[in-house]
Amino acid sequence: MTYCTNCWCVGHLRNKCNAAARCRVCLETLTDDHSQVCKSEPKCAQCDGKHHSLDNQCQIIQEYKHRLKEDVEDAIKRGKLQRFAPKEQAPPFESLEQDFPALNTVNNHPRAIWNTTQARTTNQSNTMNVLETGKSFEIINNKLSELLDGNNRVENKVDQLTADLKTVTLDTQLHQAVLNDIVNTMKDFIQNFVPALLTSSKSDRYSLVPDAQQYFNRFHSASTRLNDGFKLNRKVSFTPSAVNRNASQADHCLPLLSATTTGSAPGIVKSSNTQNINIKYNV
Repeated sequence: MTYCTNCWCVGHLRNKCNAAARCRVCLETLTDDHSQVCKSEPKCAQCDGKHHSLDNQCQIIQEYKHRLKEDVEDAIKRGKLQRFAPKEQAPPFESLEQDFPALNTVNNHPRAIWNTTQARTTNQSNTMNVLETGKSFEIINNKLSELLDGNNRVENKVDQLTADLKTVTLDTQLHQAVLNDIVNTMKDFIQNFVPALLTSSKSDRYSLVPDAQQYFNRFHSASTRLNDGFKLNRKVSFTPSAVNRNASQADHCLPLLSATTTGSAPGIVKSSNTQNINIKYNV
């Protein structure tokens, strides 16, 4: 029987149907909020009766099946179709003694009786107990070795994470200190040097050259302390015994980071490589 699973009418297939998709039970147009298990009253797509569209009680379905049967019979008569007759059933299987003669059996493997123990000699029992105990100890040792290896790997990862966290902490403190130093230098430069430069005469500007040199040296010193601080932080964090000496190393580094100069903020490493770079000032 040919029927459409889109509109549920007989006589065509889904790929030839141009109608909107409808519910199999109530024939309402399918929407996104339509339940997959329809609880509405069934409706027939053939005769609008209160039954399913393909129900045998539908008069149109009965007439369609009757016409389909007549068409099949007519096609068989004209030779377009062939009716296959069921094959004859094979006779039931019969077991004959002459076909399967009995074999001479020899009980080479006697079955052990359940709930009974075979007798063993004392030496055999002791030997097997020793072997089983040795294997048990070997298994335990292997498990302990695996646990120790796993513990060592976890400790190494924790040590690495601790060193990385320490480096980040020291770098953050260094950045804050250097930034504070630069901000203070810029504040002094804007409040003191710039007004003096704008209000002084051309002849008096020569006297401001040492002040400009001093501000330049302060900026250069902050940059140098930043680079030296980065190097020191990594030496402290990646020392082989750094993890075991975190507290002592941190206490040792804080005085270095707290060393200050005139106009510098606490927490900056004072570098010994600070150079007095001469600058030219055009007046």
